[in-house]
Amino acid sequence: MRDSYLRYLVKIIKEAKFKTLFKQFYKAIAISASYVSKRSFCGPVHGVFVVNYECNQRCKMCDLYDRAARYQRNGIKRLTTEEMLKVIDDFADIGTSGIGFTGGEPILRSDIYDLIKHAKKRGLFTHMSSNGMVIDLEVAIKLIKSGLDAIGFSLDGATDKTHDFIRGVPGSFEKVINAIKCCRKAKDELKSEFIIISISVINNKNIDEVIELIDVALNAGIDKVSFSPIHDIGLMKNGNSALKDIGMNIVNFEKADRVIDRIIELKKKRGVIDNSETYLRLFKKAFRNQRLPFSCYAGYVTIAVDGYGNIYPCYPWMEVNHKVGNIRDTSLREFWNSRALRKMREEVRSCRNCFWNNQTELNIAFSLKNLFKS
Repeated sequence: MRDSYLRYLVKIIKEAKFKTLFKQFYKAIAISASYVSKRSFCGPVHGVFVVNYECNQRCKMCDLYDRAARYQRNGIKRLTTEEMLKVIDDFADIGTSGIGFTGGEPILRSDIYDLIKHAKKRGLFTHMSSNGMVIDLEVAIKLIKSGLDAIGFSLDGATDKTHDFIRGVPGSFEKVINAIKCCRKAKDELKSEFIIISISVINNKNIDEVIELIDVALNAGIDKVSFSPIHDIGLMKNGNSALKDIGMNIVNFEKADRVIDRIIELKKKRGVIDNSETYLRLFKKAFRNQRLPFSCYAGYVTIAVDGYGNIYPCYPWMEVNHKVGNIRDTSLREFWNSRALRKMREEVRSCRNCFWNNQTELNIAFSLKNLFKS
């Protein structure tokens, strides 16, 4: 996502959209002022829209698919298309820069193209996270034509054995590689600036394949490779016992440190790594379940809404279902300036447990002066 937003700013400059560019520079100042004053002077940089929890994979580190079934059993209704479009309107009205469509697997929503089109109509930068299971050339073309600016594919191994184990479905490696190739072909045919990214969670099961994984992704047609560290986000009552049970946690820290150092070298030499060097160095802390060394800006730089209307300050709080409101009770537009959000922001300030890539990169951008303070 980091590189996608940077390219978006470059595009604004090239197209001489100075009003839009000014708004983004103003936002950088306004967010810092908001954080200090504990008031909202602007909208977030990154809006997360978890459009569904249904998924066609069974990843070892995720149980969102079970939440979808649980909500259905309990009679909790999903937002209608009209309600989803209203959420997008609210994202735009509060001044959000970009919106990320995620899930579950967002392609499983039949109205996803309409949601993307509406977001683009409202002037939002749009990107999507996908496992690639159902993306063929036709779908890839439809996504680009709908106005999607970038897509991130989950790629957790350089081999089918590793990737399929982590994603929980045989054949998923072959399908995601095919999805990447289809998006590359569609991008070339349409002469689009569409950005294709791979996103890999570095863990004990794939640590020996990480460097090879970079070439696998690039050979398939990826523009940039992005990484995130396996870690306990700290909000779960049972800690990271589930990750330990399936052997996902890093056990050889020295080996992992060497891999991270190698990724940083490749970033400097080849420029294909999406993550910032500062973020990559933090992986060593994440692997050891140490705390984030600076404050979190969730609720200022990010806000998340799921397909049932639940509001969260960030994606990790959504993962553990730590909701702070619902748009059926209070619209996102109203909630952005509410007392409930101010209370939530105070709680988030002391949260140092998460190294989620999008959130942490934004925290780095606004917290460099505190980077090495514990």
